[in-house]
Amino acid sequence: MIRFKPSRTTVAAVVAVVLILAAGGAAVASNMGFKMNKAFYPPNAAKPGAGDNWTSIPFNRPYSTFADVCTQLALPNVSTSIFQVNPETGATRLCSCGTAACGTLKLDLTDRPVAELPGGVAAPYLGIRIRNNTFVAGTSSAIIVGSHSPSLQLLLRRIPSATCGDVTAGASSNIGATWFSVPYHTTAVTAQDLCVQSGVPAGPSATVARVDPINGTAASPAVTCNTSAASTLNLVLGEAVRIRRTSAGVCTPLSSIPAHF
Repeated sequence: MIRFKPSRTTVAAVVAVVLILAAGGAAVASNMGFKMNKAFYPPNAAKPGAGDNWTSIPFNRPYSTFADVCTQLALPNVSTSIFQVNPETGATRLCSCGTAACGTLKLDLTDRPVAELPGGVAAPYLGIRIRNNTFVAGTSSAIIVGSHSPSLQLLLRRIPSATCGDVTAGASSNIGATWFSVPYHTTAVTAQDLCVQSGVPAGPSATVARVDPINGTAASPAVTCNTSAASTLNLVLGEAVRIRRTSAGVCTPLSSIPAHF
């Protein structure tokens, strides 16, 4: 059983192991496994966004539902919330660990109609936000395990566009906002690397954002692809980031296979 860990002493060691494996020949295997001690931080009323622990979940994982995440990571019941965004509809999904609702929500959105799935297919690349007022900075963490799927495509939906037949008036800003579970052995170091690997066209046609779980959103504003700011925003291992196209471009989703070691 995967258990909640009240210590971060092994974080550096685990990260080092992941990186060492990623640099070796074993990293090209489709069934390469990962085990990481993911740190969690508590909310801070003075820093909006602090405590929003956006988390990358491996593409192949022992977590099917939100309840599985709660159970396998041994997250405290009721006080822990799990949150996810559907980039196709902009709808958000939220439940509290220990409640029946968490058992009905699928991480890959396959509990939704096909029309609500990005590109009409399951979306196992979506990240989740884990939040709990009882987390203690520097001590709260949990072990996350899984493996990579080298053929799995990342699909970036267009933003609402009248040209593409969308209703734009009052459309949710979450439509097209993909909280992407960046692979644990990604070759992308910066947001710009991710822009290039995701097939984002030249010019300011998409943004990438991360939420700093310690200092909040003010400490980590969104950056625009193909700008110097995107090249200076470093990705954080184990953290999901938001990618959102800012121009409709083609009406079909941008499709890419995330690069990895």
